[in-house]
Amino acid sequence: MTFLPARGTGSPIEPLRALRAMRTRVLEGDQLWGRVDVASSARSLCARYRVVVYPPGTNSAERRQLTFYRNWPVAGALIAMAAMVAAGVLVSSTSAVAVAICVYLAGFVVGGSRSRLLRERCRTVEAGFLFQPDATLSAGRPDLLAATMRQFHALDLARHAGAVDAAQYEARWAEIYNTLEQ
Repeated sequence: MTFLPARGTGSPIEPLRALRAMRTRVLEGDQLWGRVDVASSARSLCARYRVVVYPPGTNSAERRQLTFYRNWPVAGALIAMAAMVAAGVLVSSTSAVAVAICVYLAGFVVGGSRSRLLRERCRTVEAGFLFQPDATLSAGRPDLLAATMRQFHALDLARHAGAVDAAQYEARWAEIYNTLEQ
């Protein structure tokens, strides 16, 4: 994609929309309703799936708080290292390490306190799979996980197609949310 449209075509606003969409995806996540975590190990012989469903009506600011808290361990480590390098130029190495530790811990304190009530209201469904040549073993709630994913996928498709408005989307989101255990 080019940032400057060809003469007479496109719009200079399109790149701004793309950047805004990318920023929203990074700061808030892919879905309005929650997130899907997939982890595989042992050369993909094992997989763990987790669906976290936010409380219905979760707004952009709340999604950003949840995403911040989820991503802080890695992002915070990078930020703390950068702070340590920057402080190391100005103060002693011991002080620079102290600055890095304070920055890292402050992110946990701020992120944890700001998102605590919302995290407590999130619903989670997990399932683990062990893929063997003759069978697939599962643990957790694979049936509920698959049903939840299908329902949210259908709901997202309907929203993108314009078949449901915001109120209908949130009402259906609440129905799915209420089927999950706390």
